[in-house]
Amino acid sequence: MHQLSDTVFDTAVWEAALDKSGSVVQMSVVLYGPDAQMVCRPMPASPIAALFEKHGYQSEIVADCVRACLAQPADHRPPVVISAPSGLAAVGVSLVLEGRVVGAVVAGYALATFSESVATRATGAHRGHPVSGPLGRRAEAATGPGAARSSSMEVVAGPRRHLAR
Repeated sequence: MHQLSDTVFDTAVWEAALDKSGSVVQMSVVLYGPDAQMVCRPMPASPIAALFEKHGYQSEIVADCVRACLAQPADHRPPVVISAPSGLAAVGVSLVLEGRVVGAVVAGYALATFSESVATRATGAHRGHPVSGPLGRRAEAATGPGAARSSSMEVVAGPRRHLAR
């Protein structure tokens, strides 16, 4: 399958298109091949995508969005929106060539709902990232070593899948 990605996805062409698209929608846009592997890096690198990359955070919502796009039948491909309890969302579309799905384009991150700062900071604390400010101290206390983990797990529960209409 890597051979298909190499011949169909000319990175020089796709990077320019992804950069322009990402600039317009103000999200990082990534191209994935049929094996769900990244073909082109996030274009442009949005601040949140750069932060996630800096801390080695692999977003479940992006991975779920890629899988959902690649699993779609070639003749019915509505956009896929995956959101997390934190309010972040990724949107993707599958790419079809000669009647078969050959890849996906996924953009992230957008706020799908109002994001509570306490929930956002708790997610960061749960993932081991620095948290600051008065709300951060409350989130850290809720997710610290002596705290019950069930409260923090509610904050970072699995993503929800939506099909755009």
